[in-house]
Amino acid sequence: MDWPTTIDPDHDKGLELLQRAVWDLAIIHFRRLIDLREDADAYAGLGYALKRIGHLAESAAAYRAAIAAQPDNAQVQYSLGIVLGQIGDFHGSVQAFKVAVELQPNQCRFHNNLAVALARIGSSEQAISEYRKAIA
Repeated sequence: MDWPTTIDPDHDKGLELLQRAVWDLAIIHFRRLIDLREDADAYAGLGYALKRIGHLAESAAAYRAAIAAQPDNAQVQYSLGIVLGQIGDFHGSVQAFKVAVELQPNQCRFHNNLAVALARIGSSEQAISEYRKAIA
C-alpha cells in the first residue's frame, strides 16, 4: 500500500498502526474515526486493515465507501480490485481496475492486474493488450 502523508493526527495514528501491522487496533481506530467524521482516508485505512486479517467482504465494503467519498482515488480503486479478485469476483475486479487505469494510465501494476483479471474472465485478447501496456 502507498502510505498517504497527512498532517491530521487522527489519520497519522491510524497510519502508524498500519505500518506497525497492529491490525485489530487499526480497525478500531479507523472505525472510531469514521464514527466521528466519515472520510475516504479512514475508509481506505479500514479496508486495508480488514484485508490484512482476511475479512475480505468487509474490506471491499470499506473500499467502496472510500470510493463513494472520493471516486477519483486510483489507489483505492486498485485496492478494491485486488480484494474483489481475492473474493473471486473477477468481473468486479475488472471494473475496479479499469477505473484505476483510467485515472492513472501510466501505472504498470494497474495494467498488469487488469490483465490478470481479464484473463480470469476469459477475455484473452484484452488481457494481452493490458499486459503489453504494463511492460511498455
